[in-house]
Amino acid sequence: MSVPSAIPAAVIRYGVDVALPARQTLTAGPVTAVLENADLRYVYFGDTQLVLRLYMAVRDRNWSTIPATFTDFRIENRGDAFSVHFSAEHISADVDFAWSGSIEGSTDGTIIYRMDGAPRKIFLKNRIGFCVLHPMSVAGLPATVVTPEGTQEGEFPVNIAPDQPFIDMISISHPAGPDGRVTIEFEGDLFEVEDQRNWTDASFKTYGTPLRYPYPVEVTPETRITQSITITVSGQPVIGASGGTTADATLDLNDRKPLPPIGFGAGKKSLPTGAGLESFKALKAAHLWIDLDLSDDGWRERLSNAAASATELGVPIDLAVVAGENERSWDDLTAALKESAIRVGRLFAFPPVNYPIVFPRSDLATHPETVAAARSAFERAGIAAAIGGGTRAYFTELNRATGFLPVDQLDTVTYTINAEVHASDNLSVIETLAAQGETVRSARALVGERELMVGPVTLKPSYNPNATSAPPPAGPDELPEPVDSRQLSLLAASWTLGSVHQLSDAGADALTYFDLVGWRGLREKDAELSRRDLFPSQPGQHFPLYHIFAALADFAGGEVIGVSLADGLQTEALAVRKGDRVRILIGGFNEVERQISVSTGVLRDLSIRLLDETTYTEASTDSTFFTAGKGTEIEAPDGVIALTLKPFAVACVDGIVKT
Repeated sequence: MSVPSAIPAAVIRYGVDVALPARQTLTAGPVTAVLENADLRYVYFGDTQLVLRLYMAVRDRNWSTIPATFTDFRIENRGDAFSVHFSAEHISADVDFAWSGSIEGSTDGTIIYRMDGAPRKIFLKNRIGFCVLHPMSVAGLPATVVTPEGTQEGEFPVNIAPDQPFIDMISISHPAGPDGRVTIEFEGDLFEVEDQRNWTDASFKTYGTPLRYPYPVEVTPETRITQSITITVSGQPVIGASGGTTADATLDLNDRKPLPPIGFGAGKKSLPTGAGLESFKALKAAHLWIDLDLSDDGWRERLSNAAASATELGVPIDLAVVAGENERSWDDLTAALKESAIRVGRLFAFPPVNYPIVFPRSDLATHPETVAAARSAFERAGIAAAIGGGTRAYFTELNRATGFLPVDQLDTVTYTINAEVHASDNLSVIETLAAQGETVRSARALVGERELMVGPVTLKPSYNPNATSAPPPAGPDELPEPVDSRQLSLLAASWTLGSVHQLSDAGADALTYFDLVGWRGLREKDAELSRRDLFPSQPGQHFPLYHIFAALADFAGGEVIGVSLADGLQTEALAVRKGDRVRILIGGFNEVERQISVSTGVLRDLSIRLLDETTYTEASTDSTFFTAGKGTEIEAPDGVIALTLKPFAVACVDGIVKT
């Protein structure tokens, strides 16, 4: 295998050869915000975050977000106040919507965002309008909501709420630090709040129109949409308060939890032979995961291929199975399993898909009769396996299945995670990491101490459970819907180590990540690559995220060390220990070269390996890049490592606990 040295730096960093959007910090008196395109991100009142993001969304009949293109954009930054004016359009095969917007920031801290637009053709929409993302840190805060029926008092939920905690809002207000308060007013529609932690967004989202109204809705050029959001503050901001740790990442060697066993998706591609197969064996996978729909004529072939891969790797297979309409479908499955002679670790049983699909769906989570039928079939066949369920979609569906989910009949419970349910820009993807652990903590409140298997964890979902129709085939200049070109990037590696950190720290019992081979995998297949202009991999290439799991394989059966982060949007870290050996994986989300510090505690004999744009080619061809030999020796004066990380780089630091 050969990897050309002239890969664009942007592709190595985040998967596409395009410049990242410009960002500008704007100030409105005591309030600051970051302008990115037409979005306001990270709105702060002193040190208190008020809004994670404020933006205008156009979403089609399948909930796909249509990005904006700007035909005019003007910014007036007056130091302690600002004005932004622009024109935008959202165009896809089905959608054509144009609007004008303005954002005004005043010296008293008031920000007003207005939009006025209309379709330029008839289409079906699920949402057009403003979305306000409240930061996850407001969980537990009291809130005052004004509705057409009057004023109501409530609280942002601590555990993830399955349904909307606030509805029919004209305004919402809540504390902003110990001596401040923020009020957000909405015009042009009724707005409501959903708990976006359900989908691992690190936020509560306020949006219009209420979801209890039917969708999709036809809009025409005569459909005028005008809305505004007004943010006002009162009281005193907190400025310069201590944020806790001064290092970018701080280890607590006394805070230790088991490192969950990690498995991988079988996918649809065959495993390589020779050195490629050995590189997968080196990962010491705990299991191989396969999704089967017993109403699909091809399920036996998929099972046979996955069984062959599991046999080559010497691991059990975990099955996520959608039952067929035929009452004998479970017996058909057990017969095929006995024929393959493959060891089964877990079976997650789900009901047949209900056609036509209607919302809210009830066929994405396990029903009592489904798990009972599966357990009975496995017992008749004499196949030993943990029989489980949960949801084959997002945590949302597990959270909303409490009325029928047969928890007492389940040996193990699962749900999936991906980074791009609602947004796919780099910042939004990075933000999801902070919410992953919240799903585990809330799941514990639902399922108790039963084994919690989280996965598959992926960048993009394998399918859209909220679609009202099948997605169109990918055009010649598009990747298939479930594929993200960031799979081959450094960003994906940093996101992956952050995911393992957050899920392990929250107490997940087992994890499943990605596929082994292909566009959604850890390594590219060996031949017949396609769409190289969109996914510029090389035959047999090891993606950077492969090396995260290779580094963890040495510590299988070990422990995860507690790590606190100063800013999870800049740096993620995962530390593992086995005996007196410690390995620290550090991922940078910085877009420029940056100095970071890691407080390691009492470690000696430290060494480091760096995976960045200068070593990407070497790591693509060397499966032992993080694990063979010894890295470069480094010092840690006073127990603190100072590192220089290139954009989106990953560092692997090894050390020994001093005794």
